[in-house]
Amino acid sequence: MRSNNSRQSKPFAERRRRRAIIGTIAGVLAVASWLFSLSRLSFISALAIEDVEVYGVEADLAPVMRSAALEAMSGAYLGIFSKGNAFTYPEARIVAWVASSSPRVMNVSVRRSGLHKLVVSVSEKATAAIICADLPDLSDGSLDRNENCYEADATGYVFKPVGGSPSADLFRYYIPDLAGKKLDGSFATSTEKFRTIFELLSSVKEAGIGVHGILLENGHDYELYADNPAGGSLVVITMNEDAGLEVQKENLIAYWNRMVALAKTKSVNLAWDEIKLQYPPNVYSRPDFGLESK
Repeated sequence: MRSNNSRQSKPFAERRRRRAIIGTIAGVLAVASWLFSLSRLSFISALAIEDVEVYGVEADLAPVMRSAALEAMSGAYLGIFSKGNAFTYPEARIVAWVASSSPRVMNVSVRRSGLHKLVVSVSEKATAAIICADLPDLSDGSLDRNENCYEADATGYVFKPVGGSPSADLFRYYIPDLAGKKLDGSFATSTEKFRTIFELLSSVKEAGIGVHGILLENGHDYELYADNPAGGSLVVITMNEDAGLEVQKENLIAYWNRMVALAKTKSVNLAWDEIKLQYPPNVYSRPDFGLESK
């Protein structure tokens, strides 16, 4: 009896196996047919992105970014679905490619306008400071020359050469060690050091000292350049990290205020060639009490 059941079960198992194979093949063909139809649909011109418009950047960047966006939409996903389709365009890829097309980019957003156009909105980085890969020229009593100078954001990231006349409120970082190097798309210093120096300059300026810039030498020696109280010239203020920047800053502010007050009581103009702070608690300087003020 068991032998008879076994003989009957073999044809049944074979038929079930054949049905499973046929069902699998049919399923694969159905999926392939479905993918083929969707693939053909994704490439039809009626659903294709045909134009890209870029807003929010200067005229020289727009063509570069438009090309980057179009290139990001070229080709197909897995070689099957078009990346240029109005419903399947790769938004994240477009954002990344446009952002990488220039170090001046801060943010990028993409949206569709109708079926055939993409609008790419870009915001450029805000300038927080000027980086100059050179020594300052103090011959004319100002720091306005822009040769070999670049704009940097609040992290110290350099994103473009200085164009025109930047705001006089921007601090200048003179870093001669950067001379001869490609600065676009690089960091002038570590972000931590950049921000530490920025806070130092801001605190000095808030205290009423008209500081404009700073020279960085050997990674820890600094020269600050500020307007003399008498006007018409700059004073060089030297300091370094070894002696503690915060202590030197407080010594500078206290000394400056005391000397300015003294000059006022004498009704004379006050100017320095140099103030040295790197030997606290002492402040070394050569104050020049000039002619009586008018």
